[in-house]
Parts: sequence; structure tokens; C-alpha cells
Amino acid sequence: MKQLLGVTGTPGTGKKSIAAELADLLGFASQNLNVLALELGCVERVNGSVVVDTERLSRSLRERVRSGVVFHGHLLPDLFRGEGIDYVAVLRCDPRILKERLLARGYRGDHLRENLEAELIGVSLSASLRSFGASRVREFDTSQSTPREVARAIAAGYKSRRSPRVVSWTDWTTHYDSAAELMSLLSSARTDSAFT
Repeated sequence: MKQLLGVTGTPGTGKKSIAAELADLLGFASQNLNVLALELGCVERVNGSVVVDTERLSRSLRERVRSGVVFHGHLLPDLFRGEGIDYVAVLRCDPRILKERLLARGYRGDHLRENLEAELIGVSLSASLRSFGASRVREFDTSQSTPREVARAIAAGYKSRRSPRVVSWTDWTTHYDSAAELMSLLSSARTDSAFT
């Protein structure tokens, strides 16, 4: 049986660093899906943007996939669609903290807002549940933990694969008391003195 794990989430949640730590803990290889798309020639430029041909990449991966791999990237649910991945870790981050991470990466305007909205409503979680089913998907909060701590939690979950009786998924929208708070979060303006 192939041992394949997936790590996915919104940009800024820690996919790359956590997947590397997880692979190290398990003695697996870590594979970045965006890098694989480039290496396998599954990208093209459309109107100045790089677009991944997910159908072609999915076929290429099925032909080349081997055991003992941690795949990471936001495309995971689009590429595997329930096939072959044993365990999926969806990384989540408090949107207020995520905003600071994304601002530090240079995200601004619509790009920043779209990613914050995606985290607020759980786009990666929803896509993973559709593709892999609740029995193989678990959430991990990266808001305050180090990549090593999160990787250890994922490794423990993967090794035990105990399915909790009731799974409660994160809903960040319940952490805001008013529409004004949400509007402030989604504002692309720099409001934190650390960024002025």
C-alpha cells in the first residue's frame, strides 16, 4: 500500500515548511505540487498569469507517484480527488494572523482580500472534504504553533488514524462580533503600526 499524505491550505498557512518537517519526521519525501507542475511541463502562461493544467498534472502524477510522499499545495484536492491520498492535513490560520503573514509577503488589494476570504469561509477545507471525504481530512491550526509542532500533530494523527466520533470544523466567521470587524479584516489598508 502506498503511503501518501497531503498538506493543503490557504497561502500563508505554512504548507511548505510544515510539509518539510512532516516528511522529515516520517522519513518521507516532500513534493511541492507547484514545482512538480513546472517540472512536468503542466503550466502555461495565460494573460500574464501562470495557469496549471490540473488534468494533465493529475495524469502525470498518477503515472509517477510512489510510496512515502508528502504532497503539499493548494491544488491537492484538484489533483488527487480522493485517489491514493491516505491522510489530508488542511492547515488553518486565524485570519487576523494570516493577514499579517500575507502583508509581509507583499500581498495587497484583491489578492490579499481573496485569500483572507478563502480562509474565512474554509475554501481549502471544503474542497478537501469534497475530494477526500471527512474520514481522511483533518484540520490543524497554525496560528500560534511552530511548523515542527504542527508537523508532530499531523504525524501523530496519521499514525493513529483514529476517526473522532464528532468532527467540528473551524468557522472563523464566528470569531467576529460585527460586520465592521469583518470589513476591517478584509481592508487592504495597513492598519497595524508594525507595518507603518
